[in-house]
Amino acid sequence: MFSKLKQKVKNFIQDRAIILMYHQVCAKPSDPWDMAVTPACFEEQLRYITRNFDVVPLDELAAQMRRKKIRRRLLAVTFDDGFRDNFTTARPLLEAYHVPATFYVATHAMPSGVYWWDELEQLILHTAVLPPTLKLNSLHTFKFEFLKHAELDEKLAAQIRAWKAGAALINERVALFYALWALLRPLPFNSQQAVMQHLRSWAGVYSLDRTYAEVMTFDEMLRLADNPLFSIGAHTVHHTFLSAHSAEGQAFEVIESKKTIESWLGRTITGFAYPYGNYNSTTKNVLHESGFQYAVSTVSRPLTQNDDLFEMPRIQVRNVRDKQFATEIHQLLAI
Repeated sequence: MFSKLKQKVKNFIQDRAIILMYHQVCAKPSDPWDMAVTPACFEEQLRYITRNFDVVPLDELAAQMRRKKIRRRLLAVTFDDGFRDNFTTARPLLEAYHVPATFYVATHAMPSGVYWWDELEQLILHTAVLPPTLKLNSLHTFKFEFLKHAELDEKLAAQIRAWKAGAALINERVALFYALWALLRPLPFNSQQAVMQHLRSWAGVYSLDRTYAEVMTFDEMLRLADNPLFSIGAHTVHHTFLSAHSAEGQAFEVIESKKTIESWLGRTITGFAYPYGNYNSTTKNVLHESGFQYAVSTVSRPLTQNDDLFEMPRIQVRNVRDKQFATEIHQLLAI
Protein backbone atom coordinates (compact mmCIF):
# COMPACT_ATOMS: atom_id res chain seq x y z
CA MET A 1 0.00 0.00 0.00
CA PHE A 2 2.74 2.44 1.01
CA SER A 3 4.85 1.56 -2.04
CA LYS A 4 1.89 2.25 -4.36
CA LEU A 5 1.32 5.63 -2.70
CA LYS A 6 5.01 6.43 -2.96
CA GLN A 7 4.95 5.57 -6.68
CA LYS A 8 1.89 7.79 -7.23
CA VAL A 9 3.65 10.70 -5.55
CA LYS A 10 6.78 10.04 -7.61
CA ASN A 11 4.76 9.95 -10.84
CA PHE A 12 2.94 13.15 -9.85
CA ILE A 13 6.23 14.97 -9.38
CA GLN A 14 7.72 13.54 -12.56
CA ASP A 15 4.73 14.48 -14.70
CA ARG A 16 5.35 18.16 -14.20
CA ALA A 17 7.57 20.58 -16.07
CA ILE A 18 9.07 23.97 -15.35
CA ILE A 19 8.88 27.10 -17.50
CA LEU A 20 11.27 29.79 -16.32
CA MET A 21 10.49 33.45 -16.90
CA TYR A 22 13.33 35.94 -17.16
CA HIS A 23 13.25 39.61 -18.10
CA GLN A 24 16.77 41.05 -17.83
CA VAL A 25 20.30 39.77 -17.34
CA CYS A 26 22.23 42.68 -15.86
CA ALA A 27 23.27 44.17 -12.52
CA LYS A 28 20.68 46.93 -12.03
CA PRO A 29 21.36 49.37 -9.19
CA SER A 30 17.60 49.63 -8.59
CA ASP A 31 15.15 46.84 -9.39
CA PRO A 32 11.74 47.30 -7.73
CA TRP A 33 10.09 44.57 -9.82
CA ASP A 34 12.83 41.94 -9.31
CA MET A 35 13.22 41.69 -13.07
CA ALA A 36 17.00 41.44 -13.29
CA VAL A 37 19.36 38.53 -12.75
CA THR A 38 23.08 39.29 -12.74
CA PRO A 39 25.22 37.59 -15.39
CA ALA A 40 27.04 35.58 -12.69
CA CYS A 41 23.79 34.25 -11.19
CA PHE A 42 22.37 33.60 -14.65
CA GLU A 43 25.36 31.47 -15.61
CA GLU A 44 25.11 29.49 -12.37
CA GLN A 45 21.40 28.92 -13.03
CA LEU A 46 22.13 27.74 -16.59
CA ARG A 47 24.79 25.37 -15.31
CA TYR A 48 22.34 23.92 -12.81
CA ILE A 49 19.41 23.43 -15.20
CA THR A 50 21.54 21.83 -17.92
CA ARG A 51 22.89 19.32 -15.39
CA ASN A 52 19.55 18.50 -13.80
CA PHE A 53 16.83 18.98 -16.43
CA ASP A 54 16.04 18.20 -20.03
CA VAL A 55 15.97 21.76 -21.35
CA VAL A 56 13.78 21.97 -24.46
CA PRO A 57 12.30 24.69 -26.67
CA LEU A 58 8.94 25.89 -25.43
CA ASP A 59 7.34 24.83 -28.72
CA GLU A 60 8.39 21.24 -27.95
CA LEU A 61 7.00 21.43 -24.44
CA ALA A 62 3.70 22.79 -25.79
CA ALA A 63 3.57 19.94 -28.32
CA GLN A 64 3.94 17.43 -25.48
CA MET A 65 1.15 19.24 -23.64
CA ARG A 66 -1.13 18.78 -26.64
CA ARG A 67 -0.43 15.03 -26.52
CA LYS A 68 -1.13 15.04 -22.76
CA LYS A 69 2.25 13.45 -22.17
CA ILE A 70 5.01 15.45 -20.49
CA ARG A 71 8.35 13.69 -20.14
CA ARG A 72 9.94 13.89 -16.72
CA ARG A 73 12.33 16.71 -15.80
CA LEU A 74 11.43 18.96 -18.72
CA LEU A 75 12.27 22.66 -18.50
CA ALA A 76 11.88 25.59 -20.90
CA VAL A 77 13.38 29.09 -20.73
CA THR A 78 11.56 32.29 -21.69
CA PHE A 79 12.35 36.01 -21.69
CA ASP A 80 9.74 38.78 -21.68
CA ASP A 81 9.89 42.29 -23.15
CA GLY A 82 12.97 42.03 -25.39
CA PHE A 83 15.46 44.05 -23.36
CA ARG A 84 18.78 44.62 -25.10
CA ASP A 85 20.74 42.72 -22.46
CA ASN A 86 18.86 39.61 -23.64
CA PHE A 87 20.91 39.91 -26.81
CA THR A 88 24.19 41.32 -25.50
CA THR A 89 24.50 39.34 -22.25
CA ALA A 90 22.02 36.45 -22.06
CA ARG A 91 22.47 35.26 -25.65
CA PRO A 92 26.20 34.39 -25.43
CA LEU A 93 25.62 32.45 -22.19
CA LEU A 94 22.62 30.60 -23.61
CA GLU A 95 24.72 29.68 -26.64
CA ALA A 96 27.64 28.54 -24.49
CA TYR A 97 25.38 26.16 -22.54
CA HIS A 98 23.31 25.21 -25.61
CA VAL A 99 20.10 26.32 -23.89
CA PRO A 100 17.11 27.06 -26.14
CA ALA A 101 14.99 30.08 -25.23
CA THR A 102 11.90 31.94 -26.40
CA PHE A 103 11.91 35.74 -26.43
CA TYR A 104 8.57 37.55 -26.25
CA VAL A 105 8.66 41.01 -27.80
CA ALA A 106 6.19 43.89 -27.83
CA THR A 107 6.50 45.10 -31.40
CA HIS A 108 6.17 48.84 -30.73
CA ALA A 109 8.99 48.74 -28.18
CA MET A 110 11.65 48.08 -30.82
CA PRO A 111 11.41 51.38 -32.66
CA SER A 112 10.61 53.34 -29.47
CA GLY A 113 13.37 51.71 -27.44
CA VAL A 114 12.04 51.99 -23.89
CA TYR A 115 9.06 51.02 -21.72
CA TRP A 116 7.02 53.58 -19.81
CA TRP A 117 7.54 51.94 -16.38
CA ASP A 118 11.33 52.27 -16.67
CA GLU A 119 11.00 55.95 -17.46
CA LEU A 120 8.50 56.37 -14.62
CA GLU A 121 10.95 54.75 -12.21
CA GLN A 122 13.70 57.16 -13.20
CA LEU A 123 11.45 60.22 -13.08
CA ILE A 124 9.80 59.54 -9.73
CA LEU A 125 12.30 57.47 -7.77
CA HIS A 126 15.63 58.90 -8.91
CA THR A 127 15.18 62.56 -9.89
CA ALA A 128 17.12 64.68 -7.41
CA VAL A 129 14.37 67.25 -6.76
CA LEU A 130 10.69 67.07 -7.74
CA PRO A 131 8.08 69.86 -7.54
CA PRO A 132 6.00 69.75 -4.34
CA THR A 133 2.63 69.16 -6.02
CA LEU A 134 1.55 66.96 -8.91
CA LYS A 135 -1.82 67.34 -10.66
CA LEU A 136 -2.80 65.36 -13.73
CA ASN A 137 -5.29 67.46 -15.65
CA SER A 138 -6.33 64.65 -17.98
CA LEU A 139 -7.07 62.54 -14.90
CA HIS A 140 -8.40 65.28 -12.66
CA THR A 141 -8.95 63.01 -9.65
CA PHE A 142 -5.19 62.45 -9.27
CA LYS A 143 -3.31 64.86 -7.05
CA PHE A 144 -0.22 64.30 -4.93
CA GLU A 145 1.62 66.61 -2.51
CA PHE A 146 5.04 65.96 -1.08
CA LEU A 147 5.39 66.74 2.61
CA LYS A 148 9.05 65.76 3.05
CA HIS A 149 10.47 63.60 0.23
CA ALA A 150 10.47 65.92 -2.79
CA GLU A 151 14.26 66.14 -2.47
CA LEU A 152 16.47 63.04 -2.47
CA ASP A 153 19.17 62.60 0.15
CA GLU A 154 21.47 59.62 0.67
CA LYS A 155 19.24 57.90 3.20
CA LEU A 156 16.14 58.24 1.05
CA ALA A 157 17.99 57.09 -2.09
CA ALA A 158 19.23 53.97 -0.26
CA GLN A 159 15.68 53.23 0.92
CA ILE A 160 14.41 53.52 -2.64
CA ARG A 161 17.11 51.23 -4.06
CA ALA A 162 16.22 48.55 -1.50
CA TRP A 163 12.45 48.82 -1.97
CA LYS A 164 10.54 46.09 -3.84
CA ALA A 165 7.07 46.49 -5.37
CA GLY A 166 4.49 44.83 -3.18
CA ALA A 167 6.30 45.76 0.03
CA ALA A 168 5.17 48.58 2.33
CA LEU A 169 5.17 52.04 0.73
CA ILE A 170 7.98 53.26 2.94
CA ASN A 171 8.23 56.86 1.75
CA GLU A 172 6.47 59.42 -0.41
CA ARG A 173 8.58 58.69 -3.49
CA VAL A 174 7.64 55.01 -3.64
CA ALA A 175 4.02 55.84 -2.76
CA LEU A 176 3.81 58.23 -5.72
CA PHE A 177 5.61 55.81 -8.03
CA TYR A 178 3.32 52.92 -7.16
CA ALA A 179 0.16 55.05 -7.46
CA LEU A 180 1.19 56.30 -10.90
CA TRP A 181 2.18 52.81 -12.03
CA ALA A 182 -1.26 51.47 -11.03
CA LEU A 183 -2.92 54.40 -12.78
CA LEU A 184 -0.93 54.05 -16.01
CA ARG A 185 -0.92 50.28 -16.40
CA PRO A 186 -4.51 49.79 -17.71
CA LEU A 187 -4.56 52.91 -19.91
CA PRO A 188 -4.44 52.81 -23.71
CA PHE A 189 -0.98 53.50 -25.12
CA ASN A 190 -1.72 57.06 -26.28
CA SER A 191 -3.11 57.97 -22.85
CA GLN A 192 -0.05 56.50 -21.17
CA GLN A 193 2.19 58.60 -23.40
CA ALA A 194 0.19 61.76 -22.67
CA VAL A 195 0.60 61.23 -18.92
CA MET A 196 4.31 60.49 -19.33
CA GLN A 197 4.77 63.71 -21.31
CA HIS A 198 3.04 65.63 -18.51
CA LEU A 199 5.32 63.98 -15.95
CA ARG A 200 8.45 64.84 -17.94
CA SER A 201 7.43 68.49 -18.06
CA TRP A 202 6.48 68.49 -14.38
CA ALA A 203 9.77 66.91 -13.31
CA GLY A 204 11.84 68.92 -15.80
CA VAL A 205 13.51 65.74 -17.04
CA TYR A 206 13.51 65.08 -20.79
CA SER A 207 16.35 62.62 -21.33
CA LEU A 208 16.36 59.05 -20.06
CA ASP A 209 19.34 57.03 -18.90
CA ARG A 210 18.88 53.94 -21.08
CA THR A 211 21.70 51.90 -19.53
CA TYR A 212 19.33 49.36 -17.96
CA ALA A 213 16.14 50.20 -19.87
CA GLU A 214 17.11 49.77 -23.50
CA VAL A 215 15.18 47.36 -25.71
CA MET A 216 17.02 45.32 -28.32
CA THR A 217 17.17 46.72 -31.84
CA PHE A 218 15.36 45.26 -34.79
CA ASP A 219 18.61 43.85 -36.21
CA GLU A 220 19.47 42.24 -32.88
CA MET A 221 16.07 40.58 -32.74
CA LEU A 222 16.60 39.22 -36.27
CA ARG A 223 20.00 37.83 -35.29
CA LEU A 224 18.41 36.08 -32.31
CA ALA A 225 15.73 34.59 -34.56
CA ASP A 226 18.36 33.33 -37.01
CA ASN A 227 19.84 31.08 -34.33
CA PRO A 228 18.01 27.69 -34.26
CA LEU A 229 18.36 27.70 -30.47
CA PHE A 230 16.04 30.68 -30.18
CA SER A 231 12.48 31.57 -31.09
CA ILE A 232 10.43 34.77 -31.00
CA GLY A 233 6.92 35.05 -29.58
CA ALA A 234 4.30 37.80 -29.47
CA HIS A 235 3.73 40.06 -26.46
CA THR A 236 1.19 42.51 -27.98
CA VAL A 237 2.03 45.74 -29.79
CA HIS A 238 2.21 48.09 -26.78
CA HIS A 239 2.67 45.70 -23.82
CA THR A 240 -1.01 46.16 -23.06
CA PHE A 241 -2.96 45.27 -19.91
CA LEU A 242 -5.41 43.35 -22.06
CA SER A 243 -8.40 42.75 -19.79
CA ALA A 244 -8.88 46.53 -19.39
CA HIS A 245 -9.56 46.90 -23.12
CA SER A 246 -12.45 46.16 -25.46
CA ALA A 247 -12.61 43.06 -27.62
CA GLU A 248 -11.61 45.22 -30.61
CA GLY A 249 -8.67 46.70 -28.72
CA GLN A 250 -7.47 43.29 -27.63
CA ALA A 251 -7.82 41.90 -31.16
CA PHE A 252 -5.67 44.73 -32.52
CA GLU A 253 -2.93 44.19 -29.93
CA VAL A 254 -2.84 40.42 -30.46
CA ILE A 255 -3.32 40.13 -34.21
CA GLU A 256 -1.19 43.11 -35.20
CA SER A 257 1.72 41.87 -33.07
CA LYS A 258 1.50 38.43 -34.71
CA LYS A 259 1.35 39.86 -38.23
CA THR A 260 4.24 42.23 -37.57
CA ILE A 261 6.59 39.60 -36.17
CA GLU A 262 5.70 37.17 -38.94
CA SER A 263 6.47 39.85 -41.54
CA TRP A 264 9.81 40.49 -39.85
CA LEU A 265 10.78 36.82 -39.65
CA GLY A 266 9.09 35.41 -42.74
CA ARG A 267 7.59 32.51 -40.78
CA THR A 268 4.61 31.69 -38.61
CA ILE A 269 4.75 32.27 -34.86
CA THR A 270 2.58 30.22 -32.53
CA GLY A 271 3.33 31.39 -28.98
CA PHE A 272 2.09 34.36 -26.97
CA ALA A 273 2.93 35.79 -23.53
CA TYR A 274 0.34 37.87 -21.66
CA PRO A 275 1.78 41.26 -20.63
CA TYR A 276 1.65 41.56 -16.84
CA GLY A 277 0.22 38.03 -16.90
CA ASN A 278 -3.15 39.68 -17.52
CA TYR A 279 -5.94 38.30 -19.71
CA ASN A 280 -9.61 37.30 -19.75
CA SER A 281 -11.83 34.96 -21.76
CA THR A 282 -11.93 37.47 -24.62
CA THR A 283 -8.15 37.41 -24.85
CA LYS A 284 -8.08 33.63 -25.07
CA ASN A 285 -10.76 33.64 -27.77
CA VAL A 286 -8.76 36.14 -29.83
CA LEU A 287 -5.64 34.00 -29.49
CA HIS A 288 -7.50 30.88 -30.64
CA GLU A 289 -9.07 32.67 -33.59
CA SER A 290 -5.83 34.31 -34.73
CA GLY A 291 -3.87 31.06 -34.96
CA PHE A 292 -1.83 30.95 -31.77
CA GLN A 293 -1.27 27.45 -30.40
CA TYR A 294 -0.39 28.30 -26.80
CA ALA A 295 0.13 31.16 -24.37
CA VAL A 296 2.15 31.58 -21.19
CA SER A 297 1.06 33.36 -18.04
CA THR A 298 2.84 34.58 -14.92
CA VAL A 299 1.18 32.13 -12.51
CA SER A 300 4.11 30.81 -10.48
CA ARG A 301 3.92 27.04 -10.33
CA PRO A 302 5.02 23.97 -12.30
CA LEU A 303 3.23 22.92 -15.47
CA THR A 304 1.14 19.74 -15.55
CA GLN A 305 -0.04 17.85 -18.60
CA ASN A 306 -3.64 18.73 -17.74
CA ASP A 307 -3.08 22.50 -17.79
CA ASP A 308 -4.77 24.73 -20.36
CA LEU A 309 -2.41 25.36 -23.29
CA PHE A 310 -3.45 29.01 -23.18
CA GLU A 311 -2.71 29.39 -19.47
CA MET A 312 0.72 27.77 -19.15
CA PRO A 313 2.27 28.81 -15.81
CA ARG A 314 5.79 30.20 -15.49
CA ILE A 315 8.13 30.81 -12.60
CA GLN A 316 9.77 34.24 -12.45
CA VAL A 317 13.45 33.72 -11.69
CA ARG A 318 14.99 35.79 -8.92
CA ASN A 319 18.57 36.96 -8.64
CA VAL A 320 19.79 34.03 -6.56
CA ARG A 321 22.87 31.81 -6.62
CA ASP A 322 22.80 28.19 -7.76
CA LYS A 323 22.11 26.56 -4.36
CA GLN A 324 19.19 28.84 -3.55
CA PHE A 325 17.93 28.48 -7.10
CA ALA A 326 18.04 24.67 -6.82
CA THR A 327 16.22 24.77 -3.47
CA GLU A 328 13.43 26.96 -4.86
CA ILE A 329 12.97 24.80 -7.96
CA HIS A 330 12.75 21.57 -5.97
CA GLN A 331 10.38 23.10 -3.46
CA LEU A 332 8.09 24.01 -6.33
CA LEU A 333 8.26 20.52 -7.82
CA ALA A 334 7.39 19.01 -4.45
CA ILE A 335 4.24 21.10 -3.93
